Amino acid sequence: MRAIIILLLLLATSGFVFLDNHLANKPVTVKLEDFPFTLGEWRGTPYTVEDRVKDILETEYILSRDYSSPQGEHVYLSLVYYPDNKIGFHNPESCNTGVGMKVLDERIVPITVTLAGGKQEQIDLNRLVLGHSEPVRVIYYFYLSGDRMTGKYSTFRWEMLQQQMQFKRPSGAQVQLHVPVRGSVDATRDVVTRYMNSLAPALTSFF
Repeated sequence: MRAIIILLLLLATSGFVFLDNHLANKPVTVKLEDFPFTLGEWRGTPYTVEDRVKDILETEYILSRDYSSPQGEHVYLSLVYYPDNKIGFHNPESCNTGVGMKVLDERIVPITVTLAGGKQEQIDLNRLVLGHSEPVRVIYYFYLSGDRMTGKYSTFRWEMLQQQMQFKRPSGAQVQLHVPVRGSVDATRDVVTRYMNSLAPALTSFF
């Protein structure tokens, strides 16, 4: 009985390896430069991503833009996309601290967005408050796989596995939203909620 179980596990592993290699050979059709510059009332300005950053993150698919609203609010969008399951995300806490900047607060912040067709969905965003002694910048981040957005990395990996089991190419992205603190940290949540209601439908339709 034990030998049969081991054989089944080996066959399953071989199947996943074969499937992974087969899907990895499919061409990538995502062109991040085609992602909309206009998201509702928000207008985007592109930033150049240095080659060394692409080398560090081990992907050429990085989108970097500053989106501004008519009210003068800014949300800096950083999207790192991997077209397969060879993910190389770096921890936002370590990547965005230094030169005296540190994490002052870390928590989960739920927001509600309206997707295409009027469907409402709650997304639990990870929130990092960065600063020296006072808050300077707030980072909200989450993961995207298919049309699923989540703040939990384990849920994100499970979504990718399900894609693979359905003979789809597993792919995913980490999305960071950087918001400067103007007034209070809580005010950044209102800005991000408005921005996400324009960003989320665009993400799910684009990918």
